[in-house]
Amino acid sequence: MQTSQARREDEIDLLPIVVGIHLDAEVYDRPLALRLVDAIRRWQHAYCDGPICRPTVITDALYLSDESLQHGPVISLGNARVNALSAGLVERLPVVYSKHGRIAIQSDSLAEPIRLCVWSSHHDDGVEALDRLIDVELDDFLESVAAAAPAI
Repeated sequence: MQTSQARREDEIDLLPIVVGIHLDAEVYDRPLALRLVDAIRRWQHAYCDGPICRPTVITDALYLSDESLQHGPVISLGNARVNALSAGLVERLPVVYSKHGRIAIQSDSLAEPIRLCVWSSHHDDGVEALDRLIDVELDDFLESVAAAAPAI
């Protein structure tokens, strides 16, 4: 997929990557979220004429308290025990991948806004969940984000 969108930096929407405001989230989920930011940037460089979004790691407290952040696509990273956004999304989003109830990726690319939730029941499984997201599911999610991005 090659997009033809070329936009100025200040016109590019944030893509919040939400982690919990919890010590376990800081220790285990934030490093994974930063790895996801890099993967999204590499994808944009490989498949787009210019950036379609600005991936930014933020906490669930900030995301849930700032309504302006809630109108666009979002990725929630971490289980419901440590991430309040994930706690809400796991009940509403269809499962697109699950492995023995230990890891799951949930998304609805037809919903508006587009939301994706990736979680593991134990922090040791978080790397496996993120690898699956990056290797298999991320393309479809970012293509949906690109399709929803306003043309300039």
